[in-house]
Amino acid sequence: ISKRNWNNFSNRAGVICIEPLNAENYDTWKLHMCAVLIKNDLWAYVNGNIECPDDAAGAVLWKTNDQKACADIMLAISPAELNLIAECSNSRKMWQKLQATFESKGPARKATLLKRVALSRMKDTDLVRNHLNDFFDAVAKLKEIGVEIGDDLLAILLLYSLPDSYETFRCALETRDDLPKPDILRVKILEEWESRKAKNNRTESDALYVKNMQKSNANNKNKNSNERYSGEKRVEQKRTFCCFKCGKSGH
Repeated sequence: ISKRNWNNFSNRAGVICIEPLNAENYDTWKLHMCAVLIKNDLWAYVNGNIECPDDAAGAVLWKTNDQKACADIMLAISPAELNLIAECSNSRKMWQKLQATFESKGPARKATLLKRVALSRMKDTDLVRNHLNDFFDAVAKLKEIGVEIGDDLLAILLLYSLPDSYETFRCALETRDDLPKPDILRVKILEEWESRKAKNNRTESDALYVKNMQKSNANNKNKNSNERYSGEKRVEQKRTFCCFKCGKSGH
């Protein structure tokens, strides 16, 4: 089912629309799916907080709500990934299966995420918001699998992920007694980028103004030169023409 068709189906069915789970979007899908289940009062069945009771009537109600949670999850998974949960008997097992598949906590995943943080480098042409989002996304994923980076080390890694053009900004922060917390540093980097952007816009505007003024002055100069040449030419013509009455020139 295409994303467009999924959106149309969701609107007709009166349910909240999220992009179906695929091999690339698990992190955002998990947040959206959790929100959907909470809104539908089903998240407690998925996370195990509400377990199946022993009494028959309670078990029937639990099974009904758990099946609703299963349906919500299945309807938010792309066909290519449905086989992952085909043998799961309840919503909690579905959720755990998806976590085990897409949220590996092994050394390879840790190494990949650590490299994203430690080797992240921004170019002058990159959008700073995208760079910061990617950096802190990797930090959040490391925290989820039990790897926490200290604030000072995180601040240093973030500062040195900036391009060389931020050297003055970086040195100004490093000379302080204490480095700012990562969240505060994130805001400062955004403010610095916005300030540079505004300055560049002013510089470009000033350069365009000077260019237009030079062009205008050149046009005026050419116009005056042409007018002077035309005037001199008329005087010269006047001097060379002879009066048909007296035979003299110059009048």
